[in-house]
Amino acid sequence: MKCECGGEFEPYEENIEGISIDGLKCNICGKILYTSEQMKDFMGMKAMMKKTTTKRKIIILGHSYAITLPKSLEKIGLAAGQRVSMRMTGKKTLEVKFGEEVEASKAE
Repeated sequence: MKCECGGEFEPYEENIEGISIDGLKCNICGKILYTSEQMKDFMGMKAMMKKTTTKRKIIILGHSYAITLPKSLEKIGLAAGQRVSMRMTGKKTLEVKFGEEVEASKAE
């Protein structure tokens, strides 16, 4: 796709308000475009983040620590029994990932 400056739009990923959004960026002038579908996905994720932003207590489950996750996360593909990957991203920050990329790395 061509930009009005003569450049080409290339796939681009940006983080807006903590949400990753795909778009297109001109390789010359830097203009960024989003499709209506990309904006719809962004707005849906923004609404989901608002609903699921919460504080939880850490509980003890057997000999492990655990936290409960809101059931509303089913809407984005979270399901009981699913594998997750976790990693520390800061001194007091933990990132939890789930989905296809976690399942694919399990197979390797």
